[in-house]
Amino acid sequence: MLLADALADEHEELRLAARQGAAGYAATTIPERFGGAGLGVVEAAVLAEELGRVLSPLPLISTAMAVEALEGGDDVEWLPRIAQGEVRATLVVDPRRVLDPDADVLVVGTRAVRAEVTRLPTLDPTRPLGSVALEAEPAPPRAVDIGRVLLAAELLGVADRSLELAVDHAKTRVQFGRPIGSFQAIKHTLAETLARVESARSASRWAAWVADHSPGELTLAAAMALSVCGEVATRAAGDALQVFGGIGFTWEHPIGGYFKRARAGSTLLGTPGELRAVVAGRIGT
Repeated sequence: MLLADALADEHEELRLAARQGAAGYAATTIPERFGGAGLGVVEAAVLAEELGRVLSPLPLISTAMAVEALEGGDDVEWLPRIAQGEVRATLVVDPRRVLDPDADVLVVGTRAVRAEVTRLPTLDPTRPLGSVALEAEPAPPRAVDIGRVLLAAELLGVADRSLELAVDHAKTRVQFGRPIGSFQAIKHTLAETLARVESARSASRWAAWVADHSPGELTLAAAMALSVCGEVATRAAGDALQVFGGIGFTWEHPIGGYFKRARAGSTLLGTPGELRAVVAGRIGT
């Protein structure tokens, strides 16, 4: 079997898992010696992208960050329980904004602790957040970088699906006796969105590969990918809203959910300005 065919089969299995509820998602990046799947960031990014396409609330990103942090500390005994789905864990990057308020275990630095989490109001109802009364402790940089890589992949899925929904609508919505996709303004908007999405895809795939094969470049690649994918997802979902017109702004239409996921996700692990500062620092400008 050709490598390309093998990768295609593997990706299709991950996509199917995402659409069926991603049973066992928590075990994705946990090493096999702890009962996990032992997969890399590349595979986790494929899953994250598909979860983004369906606006899944599964806490894959926060779990993967917690797993990475625990592997570097003395509390590795939690990993088998996380792999089996007995407990949920999340890494505390900022006590004021905990990514998974329903987690059983909070990872502070590389230590697993238990603490009460207060849920916060959020822009994106599919991604709950919380706060916790703990002293801030620096999160392991690699864990944060992996979170950024997976978040970039998720936002790529949001952007890609937003474009698909807009294109499908443009083909079927008729105005003045013609599909609106035949109008120049709509065609140009969707063509520009496609170009941006493909650029984001390149950034996301490169960052995932770097995480597994070139760790020295990970901080740069992760910040760059999240900056690009966050902006592209927000723009793609916003453009799709314009294509749908008034119906896109109703609660019943799914495109509003994609716009909220894009806007909230693009600042979840760093604002665009903070991410650009990381990139500038790494390339020496």
